[in-house]
Amino acid sequence: MKMNTKFKKLLFIGVLAVSMVTLAACGGGAEDSPWEDDANENEIGIEEPVTNNEPSQAEYSEEEMVPTDGTYTAMGMTQDEQGQIEVELTVVDAQINDFKVIAQDGIELDESTVESFRAELLNNKAIEYFSVDEVSGEPQEIDVLMQATLEAYLQALLG
Repeated sequence: MKMNTKFKKLLFIGVLAVSMVTLAACGGGAEDSPWEDDANENEIGIEEPVTNNEPSQAEYSEEEMVPTDGTYTAMGMTQDEQGQIEVELTVVDAQINDFKVIAQDGIELDESTVESFRAELLNNKAIEYFSVDEVSGEPQEIDVLMQATLEAYLQALLG
């Protein structure tokens, strides 16, 4: 009977130690979590929004988000990683001016999908206004086109 009680105590201490290590490793300090701090509650106990000192999107100047003029190339890969494409994106006056698929390997994109994608992209002049819902074609093909285009546009934003 004593052995069984001693084993239970050791087991409890072991589980407690593992739990403490896990919580310490996975959890942040109270300053990182709004749920751990009662200072966020008003007088009647309703939690008020936690604010941070990071600037809101409206506080960023638009100059930081303007793509640099030029021609950018990027690769896109199919989900099964069996095919890839290379696209060329041209930016003029900070707007998308041209788009081409310049290489395909292991995948044959339907030309109507590429044209639908291109038309939507050139119609909107920027990724921010692009709508995948307006593109007709196979979702897998649209995904690989979008992946490559986003990569090229990111290059333009980073200049």
